[in-house]
Amino acid sequence: MIASTPYICYNYFMSNNGDNCIFCKIIKGDILAHTVYEDDLVRAFLDIKPIRSGHTLVIPKQHYPDIFTLPEETYHAVMTAAKRLAERITSTLKPQRVGMMVVGIDVSHAHVHVVPIKEPGDITSTRLLSERGDAPTTDQLAAMAMRLRIEAHT
Repeated sequence: MIASTPYICYNYFMSNNGDNCIFCKIIKGDILAHTVYEDDLVRAFLDIKPIRSGHTLVIPKQHYPDIFTLPEETYHAVMTAAKRLAERITSTLKPQRVGMMVVGIDVSHAHVHVVPIKEPGDITSTRLLSERGDAPTTDQLAAMAMRLRIEAHT
């Protein structure tokens, strides 16, 4: 199974761009997401297959294929949102640490994973790609989103 993971991820990556981008569909409101942060440039929402409860994805609202193609202002907005969410996760969920990953192979839309860490193995590529737990229910995601929601600076 693990040997085939890169092939599966590559095919998934190649099919997730343009009109088929799942994150663009979330931004447009075509797909439900439990949003915990939003401003003019960025949206952050809970991962539907989290490594740990509170695992959040931070994405630019405009489609860019990866983090390295972001304009400077958008890059800083994504990273600032990730930092603020890490602070919120720390104060709310009290994990041992909070980790951040930028992988870039699962969805062809720039995004950052902000993950509460319970043990060191929580933030490895194997864990991210193949060893996630069961998907939480919509009610569980909604409850967690309420706990982690933060307001944009005005």
